[in-house]
Amino acid sequence: MKHFEAILFDVDDTLFDRRKAFARWANRYIAEILSISDPLTIRSIFVTIAFLDGSGYGSKNELIKDFLAVYPPPGDKNYAKERAYADFVEEMLLDKEAAELLDYLDAADFPYGIVTNGGQRQIEKVNKLGLTARTECIFISKIFGCAKPNPKIFLAAANSLGYEPSKILFIGDHPINDIFGAHIAGMQTAWLHKDQPWPKNQDLPAPDIILNSLEAVLSGRDLSSR
Repeated sequence: MKHFEAILFDVDDTLFDRRKAFARWANRYIAEILSISDPLTIRSIFVTIAFLDGSGYGSKNELIKDFLAVYPPPGDKNYAKERAYADFVEEMLLDKEAAELLDYLDAADFPYGIVTNGGQRQIEKVNKLGLTARTECIFISKIFGCAKPNPKIFLAAANSLGYEPSKILFIGDHPINDIFGAHIAGMQTAWLHKDQPWPKNQDLPAPDIILNSLEAVLSGRDLSSR
């Protein structure tokens, strides 16, 4: 690992486990909004929602719209839609390892920031995770004007932190949006693989570091003595 002086993080499935949050939200929605208790029916509906969700890369508006069309809730659909969004954000929590890493970085006064794809609702997510109060370097694609893997958003974050891209480690889970994007922006890259295989048959630059967990970022390294 080369020397780095700042860190940029992706959010979803990097600082928090979106899949677990999604599962908690979906089961809660099915039980509380649709009032369904039969385990087999719950499982069937959950599989449908997960398919519509597309692992988080689909439009949330389209997800909720399609889901309400397939499984219309009793009562006001607008209420059900807003409740769905609010409940999903409520289920988001920093992973234990992420919380410990950020605590360490804060204590060491080590600079870090956020680069994430999304829109206005991503702000709610970042706020819920407590990230807004911890760093002023937060770049959200639809607010900034371009999305990962476009290098412009990475370079803007580097400029905000005040470090050359080559001195920044970008940590993310997505091989293209995170690792490829940060690489072409000139950053060092760390792929948090979340038990997913590296894509085959794609001409992608390999990450500089492969992480099993965020704990590994601190292994054998005193960030406070950079």
